[in-house]
Amino acid sequence: MSLPSSPLLYGLALLGCLVAAGLLLWGLRARARRYRGFARLFAEIASARLDNVLVPDGEGGEIHLDHVLLTGRGIVVVHVKQVAGTVFGSDRMDDWTVIDGERRRTFANPQGSLYDRVAAVKRIVRDIPVEGAVLFPEGASFQGGAPRHVATAAEFRQRYGGGATAAGAKQIEAFRAPWQRLCDAVIDANLERLKRL
Repeated sequence: MSLPSSPLLYGLALLGCLVAAGLLLWGLRARARRYRGFARLFAEIASARLDNVLVPDGEGGEIHLDHVLLTGRGIVVVHVKQVAGTVFGSDRMDDWTVIDGERRRTFANPQGSLYDRVAAVKRIVRDIPVEGAVLFPEGASFQGGAPRHVATAAEFRQRYGGGATAAGAKQIEAFRAPWQRLCDAVIDANLERLKRL
């Protein structure tokens, strides 16, 4: 049995790189499609926003943020959970279940990681309110009511809208300096992922 020739090895390595790049692009495009549905909502509510960024976690690492919005109420850290169906979950449950027709799956309670994300942003901006929300699409409903930091798009709009008023605009202006500190501290998660390839 003979060893493969060098051109074959190089060809396999090149093919492997192309497959990895294709998977990365597919993942980035899928992520962009998922978030496009909320873009209009975020534009209504926020005067500025950051998407898909990493911030220092205070322990020498980084933590991923789906979206961060500057609103009249302060900064809102948004974690998007793309599920459709009936969700069974509460503040104290470790795992939540979603049932969509005959499909059933579980996922970790997203509120614990949301608290970590909010804490990381608070360490940077310090002096202004920072809230967090787990945003579900309209196709999701909660059995027995939604947990505390969970909202559908309509609930999110009702909770955080209203920044277009004169008072809201004045408040947003007062938040600009801390917001700029946050902007200076973030790393684009897409660029970081490309660096690691």
